[in-house]
Amino acid sequence: MHNKPHTDIAKAKISTSKKGVPALWKRRATKSADGVTLYRCGKCKEFFDASCFYKDSRTLLGLKTECKKCHTATTIASRDLENSRRLNSEYMRRARAKNPDKFRERDRISSKINRIKHAGKVSAREKLNSAVRSGDVKKPNTCENCGNQTLLSGHHADYNKPLDVKWLCYSCHGKEHRAISFRRVDLAAVKESLTTQIGGAL
Repeated sequence: MHNKPHTDIAKAKISTSKKGVPALWKRRATKSADGVTLYRCGKCKEFFDASCFYKDSRTLLGLKTECKKCHTATTIASRDLENSRRLNSEYMRRARAKNPDKFRERDRISSKINRIKHAGKVSAREKLNSAVRSGDVKKPNTCENCGNQTLLSGHHADYNKPLDVKWLCYSCHGKEHRAISFRRVDLAAVKESLTTQIGGAL
């Protein structure tokens, strides 16, 4: 590589090349209605005004190629919640190893709050732990869902029955609670409501 500074002409050429050349053949179709410019959605192919598109500074028009309704649907469909939870779990594991005192203090405060906020759950867990220590309840070595031999915790379907538990690994335990949370909500009704709201906004 040369060790001479670029000339002004060379700098101008570099600047122009980095800006790129607009791909006019890829520019989205437009049409005018009542003096308002409408842009075609790249997915549903319908025409909408600029307010129906999310902003995107990377495009020539400064708008997303999909209308808000299609963009939201694509985002939801491509969202991988399990992968997000796995990545977050790995991040938290590294963070705890890096600063254990910070998380130890946070857990201590959280434990105090939970003892007040979820007294029934805490009582059921303490009774279960006591029964395990006394030998009244035998704790298995394998997860009842996935069969892995690892650290297990007791899942209570009913906290009024503290000794009636399902022994699960931490991963399966979390999935069990999320499944219960999802069953409490009519997801189909929620999705239909959101779709109606988004469609109405368009």
